[in-house]
Amino acid sequence: MPELDFALLAEHVRLEPPGLAHVISGGMDVIETPELPNTINIGLLLRVGFYRAECGQPHRVEMIIQDEDGHRLVQLAATGKPDWPEGLPVNWKSNQPFAFNLPVPLQDY
Repeated sequence: MPELDFALLAEHVRLEPPGLAHVISGGMDVIETPELPNTINIGLLLRVGFYRAECGQPHRVEMIIQDEDGHRLVQLAATGKPDWPEGLPVNWKSNQPFAFNLPVPLQDY
């Protein structure tokens, strides 16, 4: 089964080959805004490890942001097809990064 290696919230994330990530304001856990309603960008950087048998087939990643009452503010689903790098030992995992940037509407504090 694919395994989450890490997840990081940021203001903005961008991937570049060969799997390098550019992160702005990484590690955010509090959102500040001068006024409401407002829309802010939230970036999510994930790295997921896949065993050899899991590579070459599509896998779905889903992200849901909700308020404290459980109302969905944003939902995103994406599908990725991880590759198995040549020369990687069979018992290792192929670590695949995913980067998402979402405008999140904020109505209340």
